[in-house]
Amino acid sequence: MKRLWIGAGIGLVLWVLAAIIAGFGHGIFAFAVLSSAPLPPFTSPVLWTALAFFAGWRVRWFFPVAELLHLIGATLYVWYLWDDDFAEPSKNPDDLVLSFGPYIVAFGIVYLSGQIWLWRTYFGDREPAA
Repeated sequence: MKRLWIGAGIGLVLWVLAAIIAGFGHGIFAFAVLSSAPLPPFTSPVLWTALAFFAGWRVRWFFPVAELLHLIGATLYVWYLWDDDFAEPSKNPDDLVLSFGPYIVAFGIVYLSGQIWLWRTYFGDREPAA
């Protein structure tokens, strides 16, 4: 149960940071979909809770498959949305990065730390071979 709360907490922090970076439509939307891919944007608490559950689930192959789907979905979302985020003439990429820079760095740290925690949980829950 503790694992689910940690996963939900990571997802919630990512959700808050993604909402700040999205800037009510005037920021960078790609981080909102990155944290919750392949689910709809801003569902990262649900996704990260599910990933935390799957990391300790008895069906061992399901977590790597879920992670692979997440990473493929995130890559595709960012691939297609990155140009949309910076294609509007009213958005200056340099100003966006400067405005949201600390939040982007915090997002990256939380996201990578969460991924490391998930994989360590997955490999740490393995039963030793007899």
